[in-house]
Amino acid sequence: MKLSELQLYLRGRLETLTFPIATDERNRWIEQRQPEIENSGFGEYRTVDHYHLFINSDHVVASRLLNDQMLNVSDNYDAQWKRREQPDSKTGEFAPELWRFRFWITGCEQPFEVADLDEHDFVTISCSLLDYEHQGKSYLTLTDEDGEPISLRIADVMLAAGFDYRNYEIKNDDPKISRLN
Repeated sequence: MKLSELQLYLRGRLETLTFPIATDERNRWIEQRQPEIENSGFGEYRTVDHYHLFINSDHVVASRLLNDQMLNVSDNYDAQWKRREQPDSKTGEFAPELWRFRFWITGCEQPFEVADLDEHDFVTISCSLLDYEHQGKSYLTLTDEDGEPISLRIADVMLAAGFDYRNYEIKNDDPKISRLN
């Protein structure tokens, strides 16, 4: 499988953020950046190392796709993800999830991190970021692991990166893993 590194330059940030993505996500990224495509708001992407990204195109000032190369990554790298999208055939229930999200916000030096989020919180985040209708007046409110509410102005969220640490492992020994740890 070919692997590219998606390098993002976000408005007001000095550092770049880099994520390993597979060919299918690479192609979607390129398709959404054609001159005839009106691209604003959030897009949803998955990395090879199982991060779930919500990228706000309004805050991406530049991007690069680097190191288009063949790596020893299974063609069905997201097979576990696809299985989890289907309910258990015997119980009808979905697999439980436990998420950690980082939110890069305009004007904040460090990302906000919220852990111990379940699958319902993931749906709240996803729907809030992909479907917001109030053009900068909407807030996403989550409760962190200490039971404290965190409210984020959706229009100022540049990037949200989530990882389901109940169902996946973080592989720190792989040099192609996201630069989020």
